[in-house]
Amino acid sequence: MKFVRTFFVFLLLALNASPLQAADNPRRTVLHRMFGYARLAKDDYSVPDSVSYAYTKFSLSVKRRNILLAAVPTMYAISRGRQRDFFGETYSEVRPDTLGKFKSRKLIELSTVPRRSTTLPSVLYYLTPHIYSATMISDDQLSPFCRENRCYYRYKVSVEDDSTAIVAFTPRLDNTLLMTGEAKIDVRTGRVMEARFKGEYDMVRYTLYVDMGRQGNVPSRCNLESTFRFLGNQTNGEYAAWYGLKKPIARADTVSHDISLMEQVRPEPLAPGEESLYNRLILSRKDQASVTKKKNMWKYISWDLIGENLLTQISEKFGPEKKGYVRINPILNPLYMGYNPTMGVYYKMNIRGGYQFTPNSNIWLQFKCGYSFKLNQFYFKIPITWYFDQRHGGYVESNFGNGNRITNSRVIEALKAERGDSVNWDGMNLDYFKDQWWTMGVHYDLNRHWGVKVGFMYHRRAAVNPYGQMQANLPRAYVTFAPNIELTYRPLGFSGPILTALYESSYRGLANANVGYQRLEIDGQYKLSLGGLKSLQMRLGEGFYFDSNGHTVFLDYSNFRQTTIPDGWNDEWSGDFELLNGNWYNASQYYVRGNFTYESPILLTAWIPIVGHVIERERIYVSSLLANKLHPYTEIGYGIKTRLMSIGIFSSFNKNRYESTGIRAGFELFREW
Repeated sequence: MKFVRTFFVFLLLALNASPLQAADNPRRTVLHRMFGYARLAKDDYSVPDSVSYAYTKFSLSVKRRNILLAAVPTMYAISRGRQRDFFGETYSEVRPDTLGKFKSRKLIELSTVPRRSTTLPSVLYYLTPHIYSATMISDDQLSPFCRENRCYYRYKVSVEDDSTAIVAFTPRLDNTLLMTGEAKIDVRTGRVMEARFKGEYDMVRYTLYVDMGRQGNVPSRCNLESTFRFLGNQTNGEYAAWYGLKKPIARADTVSHDISLMEQVRPEPLAPGEESLYNRLILSRKDQASVTKKKNMWKYISWDLIGENLLTQISEKFGPEKKGYVRINPILNPLYMGYNPTMGVYYKMNIRGGYQFTPNSNIWLQFKCGYSFKLNQFYFKIPITWYFDQRHGGYVESNFGNGNRITNSRVIEALKAERGDSVNWDGMNLDYFKDQWWTMGVHYDLNRHWGVKVGFMYHRRAAVNPYGQMQANLPRAYVTFAPNIELTYRPLGFSGPILTALYESSYRGLANANVGYQRLEIDGQYKLSLGGLKSLQMRLGEGFYFDSNGHTVFLDYSNFRQTTIPDGWNDEWSGDFELLNGNWYNASQYYVRGNFTYESPILLTAWIPIVGHVIERERIYVSSLLANKLHPYTEIGYGIKTRLMSIGIFSSFNKNRYESTGIRAGFELFREW
């Protein structure tokens, strides 16, 4: 009887479950095929003929604005004046690069925005979505079609017929990296035919429609509606883009602004409202011609010259086919302010320029500078790099700059030993030196595994108190000139770990050097991708000074130093010790260090209601150091990145005893603008 009862129970369960299972199998099959198709297609974003052409039009409407809109990068041009509605079109040449992204070159451009300024450039990334990649838009917005991101979404499948199904997706938590929407799927292959997305990222709410066309893995058409809100300002935008279009009849090396030429290539006629904006532009140009020169000159100086240069990025291309460029970041931009316990509040800025001679040869230079308000010191460096054979990593690099004031306590110790304490040596600041340096090197990759670089390092360290140095019969400046050689080994090629070994030696009398030493450093770096935006960043290294000539040596490592001009959170291999006093970098003739960072878009804080909505990255830091009197020194930290700023809290331990806690902060606002 017991066996019979058990048999009937299982029979009833099977009968009840079979219809549900039968109905559920097609839904699971659709998801399985959708993820499978995405895995095969994510690396195939090539345009069929390698070169394609695209048409984009946009309309902007400024609903609300105040004086703060002028401080938003790229929004200065529409932040003033009577005009509040703008329209524009571009026809561009599109080429895929080796990273699976697209590079476009404008051929025809029409715009009613003053001086045809590019406005809201971050929104343009939505018009080239990579729906099958882990990140669909730029390096953010986790795609619901990627298998690695399925843990962040809930899916509901509705099978329409034998050929199509609708997949609706909603995020499991409220986070700015996730989106809601639905997609029409080809049941037989799992290919996305068209999709709609809704989300909010970087102060922009958007609704995106993507038509993937009949074949291929890149969109054939995109439509976007966006709303940008910032401190009482609101700008609405509508965008439309067509891809895979024909080559225009006329093509020039410079961008054309001919309306008749645009009419020949436009894929569909303009709407009546869009045409009226063009007519308004023609009338406004006639009105501007009647304004007196005196008023125009005042407008040019106050708004165009001063205001625009302070608040917006200055970008200019030059030369044949616009192969050269100059970019100056906005001078008044909170993005370039930051804080860490060592430097206090600091400001930094960057000027970049370059010129491409051939696809395999180019030159670029930068002027990077920063100011530490805590240390009251100005820092700068000017790197110049000429790639004579970019395919084989062949380049000549020169870098000139100044560094943190380096200390050498051995100078005072030697004076006290020789002359006693009759003079107050400590009050003379004899252990502080201003440092100016120049490096030059030539690099070449012998193959995908080995690279070599030869060059030199020049330092001139001048005493902060030269009078005290003279009283002590010591040189006012210490000069080193050190030829060096660096070997690079990549065990797995360019996509794997990187190991470097650097040997450097300074000889007294060579190029007026009065300090001799030898230095050896070994360094290893590896960023291990764990799927999606998750990664484990690792850095291990060691360094030694030997054969130094007494107390005049300055310990100045290449891979273990204080970062005087922080590169921000995008610097993946900084490997900084946030709480380590700057003097420790120059106090030991050896070091052994290790830095580990685990990064994830959604880890701990992102799951907290309300607060978790703005979390874009979370990081866990573990760093350790062995050096003289530091056995070991350890730092543990946790950081988050939001649209406004990045914040990290760190605690340090010396010889397993708690030492201190500090905070690092940097602005992230408008970084992609």
